[in-house]
Amino acid sequence: MKKRCVICLTQRIDDMVRLQIQPEDIVKEKIETGIKGMMGMVMGGDMEKVQKRIQRDAILMQAPDMITIPYDEWKKHGYKLDDIVVVTIEPEE
Repeated sequence: MKKRCVICLTQRIDDMVRLQIQPEDIVKEKIETGIKGMMGMVMGGDMEKVQKRIQRDAILMQAPDMITIPYDEWKKHGYKLDDIVVVTIEPEE
């Protein structure tokens, strides 16, 4: 699985660097705000869906994704905030 992510935070810890990443959102969902948005959710019966999305987003914000890499690799590639990286996860064979 490959996933495009944006670097939101870098933190150096001795000879390692911790990168906080977020999935890259190429297209964001438009969310109506204010009274009109709230009435639409209540009247449309989407309240449970909205509540679950808010709960999911809160959990993900509390525990962001992190990757720790060696300082030499970080320095070699020059990773910085708002850089887009591709994270690959593969099972060991």
